[in-house]
Amino acid sequence: MKAMQFRYETVIPIDCPDPNITIVLQIPAAAFEGYGGNSGFLTFSPQKNEKDVRLRELIAAMFSVYEKREYGYEFKVKSQFMEVLYLLVTQFQTESSDKGELKQKKHLDRLSKVTAYMKENYSRELSQKEVADHFGFTPAYQKKAWLRSQ
Repeated sequence: MKAMQFRYETVIPIDCPDPNITIVLQIPAAAFEGYGGNSGFLTFSPQKNEKDVRLRELIAAMFSVYEKREYGYEFKVKSQFMEVLYLLVTQFQTESSDKGELKQKKHLDRLSKVTAYMKENYSRELSQKEVADHFGFTPAYQKKAWLRSQ
């Protein structure tokens, strides 16, 4: 399992020891609000021990409860989801001290917000100036940011 970094619209691949089973758990970024430290970003790293096993087992159990859909299953799934969040922030979260890495993450976060805005307004014509103005950028800065991300 590789280190996991959470940003808006991010897909995180993890290894699965069981063949032909893939479970995707989509966690809204808002679920981690207040846990990103000064950078506003969370970085999670695998532990290669019983913590990884516990996380995999918990997600598999949550899926099993969801699949059966027995009376009251929503409460159980929600409680297991909260436990997944708890494990992520208490057992897997790591501090990133690399300033270049943090700068790149902030840059990508800004671009994600711009992309989301453009998707929301896809049905109408948007100018580069309008998008830049919406986010408080100059058109020149916006162009430079896009080119840097390529």
